[in-house]
Amino acid sequence: MKLLPKGIGKINSGSIQFEGVHLEQMSDKEINSIRGKDIAMIFQEPMTSLNPVFSIGFQIQEVLFNHMKISKKEARLKSIALLKSVGISRPEKIIDEYPHQLSGGMRQRVMIAIAIACQPKLLIADEPTTALDVTVQAQILELLKDIQKVNDMSVILIMMNFPFLLFVIVLKSIFLESSTATLIFVISVLSWTGTARLVRSKVMAEKENEYILSAISIGCSPFKTITKHLLPNVMSTIIVQATLTLAVMIVAETGLSFLGFGVPMNIPSWGNMLQEARSPDVLTSKWWIWIPPAAVLTGTILSINFIGEGFKDAFNPKSNR
Repeated sequence: MKLLPKGIGKINSGSIQFEGVHLEQMSDKEINSIRGKDIAMIFQEPMTSLNPVFSIGFQIQEVLFNHMKISKKEARLKSIALLKSVGISRPEKIIDEYPHQLSGGMRQRVMIAIAIACQPKLLIADEPTTALDVTVQAQILELLKDIQKVNDMSVILIMMNFPFLLFVIVLKSIFLESSTATLIFVISVLSWTGTARLVRSKVMAEKENEYILSAISIGCSPFKTITKHLLPNVMSTIIVQATLTLAVMIVAETGLSFLGFGVPMNIPSWGNMLQEARSPDVLTSKWWIWIPPAAVLTGTILSINFIGEGFKDAFNPKSNR
């Protein structure tokens, strides 16, 4: 799409063709006639992709005016229909709101609405779920799948999603020593990235709110702005994600130990208990022996999640009014 400045990227070999046309040989005017109309793109961070000074409706209508001969009334009606098609409730009101007034999931839905406004033939989605929580990620991916079917378009989905357990096994195999400390280190290294991405997204969204700008405008130092105004509003997200990550780490250890890649067999763990229970003798004579560790594991995971929810409510300033 020639979005990178000249000199930043180059094609060493081959070519980029769309419907038999070499895109790299197109002029700026020619490529502009394709951008947004035949080829559209969804970026991974909707908070920085949407312009904070323009309403949602203005930004959807902009692509319509660029590629269609359409009146303002028709563009508004089409924008409302687009918002409705991507699963946004109250589209008649949302169209007049601004990006900072929407949640991360809703902002990403707006980005999808902008991308499909002209029914492009090719939709490029660059990690569209990176900054979203797990449940919203599933909703966005399902939405893209439905849009692809309805609009009969091709979708290029760019994802960096290496299987977690496989990645742990690969990294753990690098270390010659197989110990509990090594396993904890490897799982910890791989687990923090998801939390960091979500926290970064939350911080970027919160810092655009007016109460942060108001604190800065009255002379609050950066340290005070962060500790007094920003951190309390993102703390609940950090706590929930941290407890979820802890639960994932426990499940990862259990799965790896069950597969024989976890802690040494002489160290008691849920994974080792379950691994011993899968032997033919145990399965035929004492099939129930796997139930206690499995039940305790399930109860522990649920307890961690409930504790996280409790801390979230306790630290959420909006619920302590």
